[in-house]
Amino acid sequence: TTTTTTIATGAPGGATTPSTNAQPSSPGPPVPVTGVATQRTGALVSLRRVRPAIRKVVALTLACSRRACSGTVELLESVKVKVKPKSTGKRGSKSKHAQSRVTRTKLVLLGSARYHLGAGRQATIRVRLDPRGVRALDVAKHHRLVATARITVAGGKLLTRRVTLVKGKLKKAVPAAKKAKAKKATAKKAKAKKAKAKKG
Repeated sequence: TTTTTTIATGAPGGATTPSTNAQPSSPGPPVPVTGVATQRTGALVSLRRVRPAIRKVVALTLACSRRACSGTVELLESVKVKVKPKSTGKRGSKSKHAQSRVTRTKLVLLGSARYHLGAGRQATIRVRLDPRGVRALDVAKHHRLVATARITVAGGKLLTRRVTLVKGKLKKAVPAAKKAKAKKATAKKAKAKKAKAKKG
């Protein structure tokens, strides 16, 4: 970038003649470059399994290769939203089509979590659904919700996968006394069977 300065100098006959001196301006601060380092490193993360949601928590199994991985896991839902179109500013020119709303698709966050994995390791990451995600899963048909899992990894490429969230059922806990009683009955049957075989 150059700046131009006009200086009036004397000339014969009293007239003035403009002259220009071009001087380079001082350089500004360096502009940070983004999106380059993430393409050169080799951290990779993969999604292996998505388990049913129990108690508002979805468990995802992630695996990491080459080097340690860390980032965030986000569960998103595509929602159609009606948006009012922009007016043309002309009076009397609003047609029936222009007054109708336009349908657009946007991504809504259902829940997120952070993770950190060592090189060559895999682990189960639990993502807690927020109230919007819990309601979306409750009202979904057969409690099956198609969502998008967006997994970021520091120094690696963004991973996006289409997943189906399923509402699971919580197993009822068996009381300890009932377990002990069933175990005792099984042992008694085995003992009687062994005694019968011995007599025969």
